[in-house]
Amino acid sequence: MVKSRVPTCYYCNDILKEEDLVIKPIPLVCKNGKGRMYKRKFHMWCLPKYLDAHKSEAVQQAETDGWDKVYQYFKLSILGLPVTSNLDTHSVERLLGLHVGQFKPNGSNIRGLERGYSWDCIYYTMQICKRTIQDSFETMTFTGDEHKTNYAMKIIAKNINFVQSKLKAAEKQQANVERLADQVKDKPKFKRRNYKKQGTSNKFGEL
Repeated sequence: MVKSRVPTCYYCNDILKEEDLVIKPIPLVCKNGKGRMYKRKFHMWCLPKYLDAHKSEAVQQAETDGWDKVYQYFKLSILGLPVTSNLDTHSVERLLGLHVGQFKPNGSNIRGLERGYSWDCIYYTMQICKRTIQDSFETMTFTGDEHKTNYAMKIIAKNINFVQSKLKAAEKQQANVERLADQVKDKPKFKRRNYKKQGTSNKFGEL
């Protein structure tokens, strides 16, 4: 007889009682290197500790990675600057401002603010606008680097709401798919029973 496994807390590994149990989907990396959400069981008092211990680090890393991706793309693919060069202060401030929905940010501490546009949204918008921006650079005369940056940002700002709406629609669709998958997974399965008609036994098998 196989013993049923006693549930334990994902955070502290102590035994879980039914009245203390909470389930939380958390992001984990699969063996193939891709991340996905997995449901894990916690004590109700351990879950906040887990979230506090991981949220700050995860948010900071995501912010750093997102900013670096946008910074490098604007420098290399939009402005066409050398790899070893740095963006000027004005370009940096315009990109940071777009992230928080302003012309320029009021301060440098913008990590984790839920306003403006995500780094992914800015990045995808720049990719879409790249050809338009480069064409304008070839045909227009600019008074300086700030004027050139401002014109590029004007094109990006003109298209970013469209990109954001598409990203939100995709996120909503993904959430609906995951919700449907959970409903199907939790739906009880019924075994199909085979009924044998009376008087139809296989007599040929006895020959």
